[in-house]
Amino acid sequence: MLVPGTTLGALHDLQVPPSSADRLHSHSTPNAEPAPPSGTADGTARSRRSGERYRLAVRATNDVVWDWDAHADDEEWSEALFTVFGWLPQQAKRSADGARSWWSERIHPDDRDRVVSSYQHALASTMLERWEGTYRFRRADDSYAHVVDRALIQRDGRGDVSRVVRALRDASESILATAALRESEARFRALVEASACAVWRADTEANLTEDLPGWRAVTGMRAEEILGRGWMRAIHPDDRERAVRCWREARDLRTGFELVHRLRVADGSYRWFSCRGVPVRDDARGTIREWVGMHEDIDARHRQEVAERVLVHGTAALDGTLESTEALRGVADAVVAEMSDACLVYLACDGALELAELACRDDSRVEALRTLAGHDGSRLPIAPAAVAHTGHAALRADPPPAAEAIREPAPDGSLAPYAALCVPIQGQRGTLGALAALSFGALRDRPLTERELATLEELGRRAGRAIEQARAFRDTTRAREVAEAASAAKSDFLAVLSHEIRTPLSSIIGYAQLLADGITGPVSSAQGHQLRRIVSGAEHLRTLIEEILTLSRIEAGRAEVHPAPVDLCALVDEAIDIVALAAQQKGLRLVRDVPATGCVVTTDRTKLLQALVNLAGNAVKFTERGEIGFRVRVLDDRAELEVRDTGVGIAPEHQRRIYEPFWRVDQDHVHPSAGTGLGLAVVRNLVQLLGGGIRTESRAGEGSRFTLWLPR
Repeated sequence: MLVPGTTLGALHDLQVPPSSADRLHSHSTPNAEPAPPSGTADGTARSRRSGERYRLAVRATNDVVWDWDAHADDEEWSEALFTVFGWLPQQAKRSADGARSWWSERIHPDDRDRVVSSYQHALASTMLERWEGTYRFRRADDSYAHVVDRALIQRDGRGDVSRVVRALRDASESILATAALRESEARFRALVEASACAVWRADTEANLTEDLPGWRAVTGMRAEEILGRGWMRAIHPDDRERAVRCWREARDLRTGFELVHRLRVADGSYRWFSCRGVPVRDDARGTIREWVGMHEDIDARHRQEVAERVLVHGTAALDGTLESTEALRGVADAVVAEMSDACLVYLACDGALELAELACRDDSRVEALRTLAGHDGSRLPIAPAAVAHTGHAALRADPPPAAEAIREPAPDGSLAPYAALCVPIQGQRGTLGALAALSFGALRDRPLTERELATLEELGRRAGRAIEQARAFRDTTRAREVAEAASAAKSDFLAVLSHEIRTPLSSIIGYAQLLADGITGPVSSAQGHQLRRIVSGAEHLRTLIEEILTLSRIEAGRAEVHPAPVDLCALVDEAIDIVALAAQQKGLRLVRDVPATGCVVTTDRTKLLQALVNLAGNAVKFTERGEIGFRVRVLDDRAELEVRDTGVGIAPEHQRRIYEPFWRVDQDHVHPSAGTGLGLAVVRNLVQLLGGGIRTESRAGEGSRFTLWLPR
């Protein structure tokens, strides 16, 4: 590829013969040597050679060449017009009205007036022989190329334009690259100016040998103070050793380093900076010649991260226990770990605030802090009682001292906080107390600002919710313990009472039965009827006692399960035998639907039989005509026992309450034979004790279906 200017330089030195076939016309210029007489053989050969050299030069270049004969108003585009811009030379014609050239029509509209005006000015001037312009030129695919256009202007003896040869070069890559470089440099300069960075250079021993205005601007140190290793005095004392150790490790490993530490800035306060350093090597030997780096102010970002960590750790402490004292201790520790020198928690008690917890960064100053805190915080810079009363947070901070004014602790060990804030501990039902944070360290490296205030306000709200939850849990636990104790006392009372009643009741039933059977002597028909009524009532009472005893044992957790293999088909047959007489007396059919084999499950036979008999007894009791059905189904994961009837059924609004102890559908009009209201409650408790459950399907007036299921 030819270098810029080569094409025009070569074409300028060529003499093009006046050949109409080539459409190239020869015209003299002030700088061109005179053409030989046209009649001589030498002149003809020379003209032919010059024309051939011209054509070869046009074909060899990557530039698009435009040749215009001003006298003949004839123009010619080179074939490169197609290879570079996609246009065929024969397409390069003037517009129909002749008002604008084909070339100017393809200049970008934003560039057209500027370029055409400059070009016409060059043609109009009698002194200019060269012209150059840069602009965007439309390709055949409607995209635009960035073009560098150079023109050689030939004039006749009067100074009028006789010929113009222009070379258009597609310089898109270089122009765009240059523009991108300028944009990148501009962004870099803006970034450097916008960032709070201190750039530094140090020798291989971390000594500064020259003044660093950026470092002085950030730290406020004088030029003579930063030389050598004096610049390190701006690093926080607690971070200085770590910073030196990090640099030494990087030096030994011959690699860059990065660390975060605190730096004392011009106003005397400490801010968090990110430090990055890299070695500069000698190209020839590869040895480290110096170190360069920068300190970037990340204080805002770091304090935001601190705030988030305090919230995370404080919330974890609140969520980790239901003991409010332990939770508040965790909150105070989270605040002191990264935000302030001390934290105090006050809770309302009998209308006044009392100190509940405190934490101190320096263990040696805990007693001094306790003295300052007092029992109600009245000696603090901000009174917690006032914050709790108004519900509004408060912040107080002294202005930072000069860089050299480092305050030492008071000789008597007392504390003089330079910053304090206090926020309410807010619950849903009111203010529960106050949370205070203090900073009193000599280095003043823990400032308290609006950011910290907002963080502790949120922590105070979370603490309030946690305290209320802990208190609610405590109250609920106490209420549950009281209820459980009352329930246990009730169960014990019922168990004792039932046991004491059952013994004499058995005697009543036995002797009444003897009398009714005439064992002790003949009885009349009326006497026999009355004795049978006594036996029936006593049996009913005994059933009630048995159900009360069963229910009380289950509720008290004293019911024991004795699992063993149980044949469900045989169990159904036994239940049918128990209720058969009662069903026969009412004219009810008993229907049995059980598989021939595979009905064995492992469970407590006695308790399951009791539940099944209770369901069967209820079915007989509440069915006047029709049938009682029993069904056994054995599935992959469970076995089901179904008892159905064609009795009175249960209304939908009552189906949720039928398992409550002593509850009956018609509480006001219940026949004595309607039952005690304990049967279904006992069934559900027994089945749940066996690891199963019960479901109900019923419609009033159509009957009911109860299904027990047990795991296999």
